[in-house]
Amino acid sequence: HFFHRYLKEGEAALEQAMTSVGRAIMLTSLTTMIGFGSLYFYMMEGMASLGVILFLGVGLCFVVTVFWLPALSVLCRRWLFKN
Repeated sequence: HFFHRYLKEGEAALEQAMTSVGRAIMLTSLTTMIGFGSLYFYMMEGMASLGVILFLGVGLCFVVTVFWLPALSVLCRRWLFKN
């Protein structure tokens, strides 16, 4: 969703693209993290540890999407359209 908005708006509107799509990414990540995090309270240790790993994985994906993806997209766009 971020790339689509970024390509539609252009590099000048990177901040606008990130704030509008960023809220949706944050909400979906938080609800998914809450769902997987609730597995921590499961009786079976295997399911509980799986819930913790998935909770951390979704959180890390959110961090990468919010911080690395905009920077990487600007660098790639400048590198691809250098000529």
